[in-house]
This record gives sequence, structure tokens and C-alpha cells, in this order.
Amino acid sequence: MSTFLALCQQLHSDVGTAGSMTKVSDQTGELKRIVDYIVKANRKIQRRKTNWKFLWAEWDYTIVLDTSEFSGPDGLGAFDQESFWVNSGATDARHLTFIDHKEWRDIYRQGYIDSGESSFITIKPNGKLAILPSPDSDDAGSAITCDYWKAPVELVNNGDISLIPSQFHEAIISQAKMYYAIKKHNTGLYNAAFIEHEAIYRELKAYSLPGQEEERKSEASKVMYATVV
Repeated sequence: MSTFLALCQQLHSDVGTAGSMTKVSDQTGELKRIVDYIVKANRKIQRRKTNWKFLWAEWDYTIVLDTSEFSGPDGLGAFDQESFWVNSGATDARHLTFIDHKEWRDIYRQGYIDSGESSFITIKPNGKLAILPSPDSDDAGSAITCDYWKAPVELVNNGDISLIPSQFHEAIISQAKMYYAIKKHNTGLYNAAFIEHEAIYRELKAYSLPGQEEERKSEASKVMYATVV
């Protein structure tokens, strides 16, 4: 498992940059670029898919009487819209139907102005969740649970560890090498890093995306060379 600093030190060693990489903060020049490339690579890989397994999490919210609008979890990337339940696991559990906000606004909101047992949930343009009907005393205190995927989590401090599974941290290094090679106009380094990255990234997808079990058994696809200009 590689820390942020360890990733920077590995990149620093692999590309042969001068100087000593002992921390990620307060760097300048080439060492600052090393740090920035690792940050950028970690972010880019996380952003390439919204449903990475390593970004998945669960969340719950306790319903408040007559309060139909509320905020989601901190660091939210995207909700699994089919996963909203009230009192999940209990005998009175029920599924909340997710609807698009426009449908909510134009149809359901106008017809469900009274309070009662909440049946629908939406995401408003302001990013907040809303349920209809507005919860009454029977719903108050009940828990809404759901699944969601986190937004990319940045690397900041020496000891920070990427959410990307540790056995695939080489994907961060190889992506960062490509950034370095582009800056240096080094086609040879870029091509080598590109081939390395494509191989480890395929493995990451097979391991960390839903429904990719067969992909793990498949042959690696052909990788094309690229040229840095």
C-alpha cells in the first residue's frame, strides 16, 4: 500500500529527477511537478468511471417530521437511484421510487401536497434530496438508506492513501509518467508508460467495475503506440 509520498518518491526515482523527495508540501520546480502529476493521475483514474467499486458507500438519513428536503452525504459523486429504501431490513420496509425532478415538478409535486407515507424521491437542481409526500408522524424517525459512489478523493498529505486498490497503484505512477513525458516531449518514455498503463488499467477495470468477472479471464487487447509531439 503506497502513501502519497511513496507514490511521489517512486515517480521521482523512475524518471530520474534531480533533488530529494522527502515531502509533498512546499515543493518547487521539478519536484512540485512530480507531486502535481501524482495528484492529477490519481484524480483522473477515479473520474474515468462513476461506479468504481472502491468509490461505493452506504448512507442513511433519519426522516424528520414535515421536512421533505435534505442534503445527501458529504463527498457525494452519484447515487444509485434504485437503492432508496425506508426502514430497510424491517418488516415494514418499502422502496422509494426515484423520479426525475422535471417529472416531480410537473406531475407529482402538485398532486402530493399533503403529508403522509413518503413514496417518491428526487434530486433537486440545488443538489438536495426531496421526498413526497412530506413525512408525517408515522414516518418521522424512520431511516432512509441508499447506496452511492463517492466523488474522487484527492491526495493532500504525505500519509494519504489513494482509494484506488493498492495492487493497482502502478496505474497512478504510469499515468503520472505520461504527464511527465508530455512535458519533456519524451516519446520513448510516453510510449513505455502508455503500454504499462493500459495493461494495469484493464486489470483495474476487471477488478473494480460491476459485472467484469469475465473480463478478468480475457486476453489483453492490443495496445497501439502513441507519439508525443
